[in-house]
Amino acid sequence: MTIAAAKAMPIRARLTGMGFMCVAMLTWAVIESIPRFFSQYYASYQIVWLRYSTHLLFMLTVLGPRHKTRLIRTRHLLLQIARAMMMLGMHLCFIWAVRRIPLHDAVSVLWVSPLLLMVMALWLRERVRLVYWIVTLIAIAGMLMVLQPGRDTLSTSVVFSLGMGVCFSLYQLTTRLMPDENILASLFYTAFGVWVPLSLLMPSHWVTPTLPDLGLMVSIGLIGFVTLYALDRALELAPAPVVAPFALTQPVFVLIANLVLLGLVPTGLTLLGALIVVVSLLALAWLAVGAV
Repeated sequence: MTIAAAKAMPIRARLTGMGFMCVAMLTWAVIESIPRFFSQYYASYQIVWLRYSTHLLFMLTVLGPRHKTRLIRTRHLLLQIARAMMMLGMHLCFIWAVRRIPLHDAVSVLWVSPLLLMVMALWLRERVRLVYWIVTLIAIAGMLMVLQPGRDTLSTSVVFSLGMGVCFSLYQLTTRLMPDENILASLFYTAFGVWVPLSLLMPSHWVTPTLPDLGLMVSIGLIGFVTLYALDRALELAPAPVVAPFALTQPVFVLIANLVLLGLVPTGLTLLGALIVVVSLLALAWLAVGAV
């Protein structure tokens, strides 16, 4: 390998990691859009349970015959359990938050999590220059212009939204703590760790879905697998502070989905916020090429 190629590898890995984070956020936005097409009401617990049931079934039936025990072989069982609990906590906090405050208020607090992860990553000695922090703060300001949270973000119920952000950040941090772990094992333990506790709730929350609705729920599970795979790959390829801000693309993708699927035309302020997010993230990608 030439010296130039060796130097290019970290840059390529950073940019690829950013790309995977964007893919994760795009598929997350798709998942968020699907439940509005259900023909009847289902408890959020059931939707999440079916998501991870599909995730596990896909891994066992499609990936299992080829990878066999690699799906469960791990060097970091305790960290895998902790990571799964963070994902469970994130889902539970989201459910509890949206019961009390509007969705856009709940998620506006969640998307401060990239900054929180950047702070947490200092413990791993993963640092970026001051300019990276400043541009990330500008991107978060743009995100707030997109979501335009209301005064409910000042209520005590916002603690659940904050819990969602903390769990999401810790989930990503524990992923970075296992650089030598097989990504398929991580995906299996995450899904299994969420599926088992929620299975205990199904007898009291189950509503038999219609066939079309079941198909939509299965699609959430399959797309959700892609989301978590892309997220793990992003954190495998690049330091957490480098890829974390690119999670802010999710509200922009939701904005586009609302326009395409529902015909909801964004306001001028919303479009300005989206533009600020996109330009800020392009600037961060350029900074990453310069080995921030």
